[in-house]
Amino acid sequence: MDAGGGEANRLLTAKEVAERLGVSAYTVKRWVKMGKLQGVWMGSQILRFESETVNRWVRLHRS
Repeated sequence: MDAGGGEANRLLTAKEVAERLGVSAYTVKRWVKMGKLQGVWMGSQILRFESETVNRWVRLHRS
C-alpha cells in the first residue's frame, strides 16, 4: 500500500512535463517565466513541477 508518495505527489522535470504536454522543455520553462504554468524552484537552476499541478493545468487548458 502506498503511504502517500504516489503520482499525485511526484515532482516532474521540465522534460517530463514537456512530453506530457507535447511541447519542448524550453516552452515549459518559458511558460513558467510568463506565469502560465507553476513550477517549484529547488535552488537557482533546478525546476520541478508537482504532478497534480500539471494534471490540473492540462484539465483547464486542454478541455
